[in-house]
Amino acid sequence: MTPKYVIWFHTESLRDRQDEDLDREFTVEDLTREKALRNYTQFNELLVLTGARDLIIGGQAPVITELLEHDPYYLLEDWRSELLGTPSIMTHTICNSDLFERQGCKDSAETLTRMLEANIRIINLCKDSVLFPDDAHPGGAAHRSLFEKIIDYI
Repeated sequence: MTPKYVIWFHTESLRDRQDEDLDREFTVEDLTREKALRNYTQFNELLVLTGARDLIIGGQAPVITELLEHDPYYLLEDWRSELLGTPSIMTHTICNSDLFERQGCKDSAETLTRMLEANIRIINLCKDSVLFPDDAHPGGAAHRSLFEKIIDYI
């Protein structure tokens, strides 16, 4: 039996980094995009294999839409920022800030500082929001509103 729908709660692309990715020089943005492209290619292959319709929910990190290899059936680019009432912040480093200290990281101190400040802003907004009861993950009320957004698509 093949699924009719695949719901992807999109997370930080950098979670899929490998040790060998860090044995070379990189910028955080380039590494993020490289890992995202790999994820998006594999996701597209899954959709082709199953013939399923997809619902992509930008969760822990926004979807990098220009790298998608297909037009999603449903796309919520950055659910977290929507819940927080803030413009989308393109960060995939909240759980990967160790990259900033890697010898191969070629980002400037100013760039790394901007990334850290963006991460801190998101973390603080989540801590201050009742929609994130554990200060990190959307709770029941947030999931109920998401259900109401997508129910007509499934």
